[in-house]
Amino acid sequence: MNDTTITVNEAAAMLGISRRSLYRLIADGLLPRTIRERGRARLLLSDMKAYIERLRKGRR
Repeated sequence: MNDTTITVNEAAAMLGISRRSLYRLIADGLLPRTIRERGRARLLLSDMKAYIERLRKGRR
């Protein structure tokens, strides 16, 4: 897989929420689980963009 990853902090900033709220979205199944890259939790940028698009269309 050759997809860009972003940090948890970057993902939270994209959504304008806290890290804790981001992890809640993950726990609730609204966002995919984080992946580990060099020992750090990261998310796929494409997953974040897809989630934002769903929000814009009114679907979580």
